[in-house]
Amino acid sequence: MVADAGGEAVSFPVIEIAPRELTVRERELLRSWQQFDLALFISANAVSHVLRYVDTTGDCPQIAAVGAKTAAAIVRAGLEVALVPEQGFNSEALLALPELQAIEGKRVLLLKGEGGRDLLREELRRRGGEVQEIDLYQRRMTSVDPEPVNRQGIMGTIDLVAVTSNEGLSNLLELLGEQGQNWLLKTPLLAGSSRIAEQARSRGFQKIIVAADPGDESMFRAVLQWNLENRA
Repeated sequence: MVADAGGEAVSFPVIEIAPRELTVRERELLRSWQQFDLALFISANAVSHVLRYVDTTGDCPQIAAVGAKTAAAIVRAGLEVALVPEQGFNSEALLALPELQAIEGKRVLLLKGEGGRDLLREELRRRGGEVQEIDLYQRRMTSVDPEPVNRQGIMGTIDLVAVTSNEGLSNLLELLGEQGQNWLLKTPLLAGSSRIAEQARSRGFQKIIVAADPGDESMFRAVLQWNLENRA
């Protein structure tokens, strides 16, 4: 979208996704996932990594997605999405759905990657849900060469840095190293949420823009708004 609008997008992946080896118990739960009342997908990666274990042709639990991107991945897998927040695309948005307010006695399958916040699991349990959490994949820092990006940053040819997760922000700082932080912390940062913005502020970023959510459309709208303001 940035390139289509006439900008130059510099790709610098800081997180790689790898499948996690599931336990026998976890595999059994996924093979019989129809026993659950609700399956919550926390990312599109969770969708792609669960398909090797579940039967998508038979009975399925009711399915919820954290956001539009995850919902689209579920539909592509041939499944029907029953619940998805209209905006927010995070645990708080999911928990605000009316259908998740009274879940006492409901069996909930939480499909995600390793790490992340415990908010969704703990709040659903507090509301009476019987939550089974399965980590389908792990996130690792990439081994990408930082030199090309650092060179552009030092030359002043990077005008805006966009980050969509706290983990991505931490990895970015570590990968670019001390040399990178000299220019990075002075460069405007587009954060995909207020939580990312808070972490960025604590790490020393001097100018932070916050998008409505970390989805592509919201991030792009924030880029356009930033560009308008800086051209004015």
